[in-house]
Amino acid sequence: MVLLNIEPGQERVIGWALGGLESSERTLLKKILGRLRKLLGPPRDWIDLLVFDRGYWGAQFLTELKEVEGIDYVTRAGNDGLDFVKDVEGLSRLASTQWHKVEETHSRLGDIRARMAGFEAVLLI
Repeated sequence: MVLLNIEPGQERVIGWALGGLESSERTLLKKILGRLRKLLGPPRDWIDLLVFDRGYWGAQFLTELKEVEGIDYVTRAGNDGLDFVKDVEGLSRLASTQWHKVEETHSRLGDIRARMAGFEAVLLI
């Protein structure tokens, strides 16, 4: 598990943890944040936004990040059976939704265009 600062011009490794196959990425991230809390203070004071680049981390973990740690995050929502995915789909259809378009080079898919929008206060159920 690696925690990176991805701000342009300031890219660097902020924290890391190694674990065996049985180790949860959630547990590893909590260890990283715990060590950094001792050095830098509360994560809400030095993390603007956590971007999870793969997987779904679970509603309980994500809720804890926001409510306990005060950390905002961006994550994938890949399970269409989750209620919040339906909420986001509805919000995405609103005329007021601002879409941001980017072009990326994907290692498996080649050049792709992606649309992104952000939504606040979506209940994770």
